[in-house]
Amino acid sequence: IEVGAGDFDRDPTFSPAEKCALRYARLMYLDPPKVDSAFYAEMKQHFSEAQIMELGAFIALHYGMQVFMRTLENGKP
Repeated sequence: IEVGAGDFDRDPTFSPAEKCALRYARLMYLDPPKVDSAFYAEMKQHFSEAQIMELGAFIALHYGMQVFMRTLENGKP
C-alpha cells in the first residue's frame, strides 16, 4: 500500500531523516505496533526526543482529523 509520499524509501530526493519521519507516519497509520523501542532507537539517530514527540503529535492530530472528516462525510450534517 502506498500512502502519502508513495515509495519514498527509494526516492533519492528525501533525506534519511525525512524517510524516517515518513516511515513513522506510515506505521502510525497502518501498523502502530511496529512503532516500538527499536523503531524509536532508529528515530533517535535523526531526531531529538522533543522532535519525535512533536512529529508523533502532528501525525496523531492529522490522523484524528481524517477520521473525524470521514464521519462528517458519512453523516452529512
